[in-house]
Amino acid sequence: MVTLTHRPGVPPKRCARCWKLVTPENLVQGTYGPDCARLLGLVGVTTDTGHDGPDLLDLLAETMRAAR
Repeated sequence: MVTLTHRPGVPPKRCARCWKLVTPENLVQGTYGPDCARLLGLVGVTTDTGHDGPDLLDLLAETMRAAR
């Protein structure tokens, strides 16, 4: 649930997808609320874990080279 902090003179806008009221600062691309933007894949939700070393794509590439 999004809580609106009303600022005088700045009316909330509606999300184009779900029609919830959203403050203009929280709109993504000026159209979608933050929840709908996340569902549509317009904003990322992952965090950097600081991973070092090879990942699965590196291991896959090694495996494919070894199989040739």
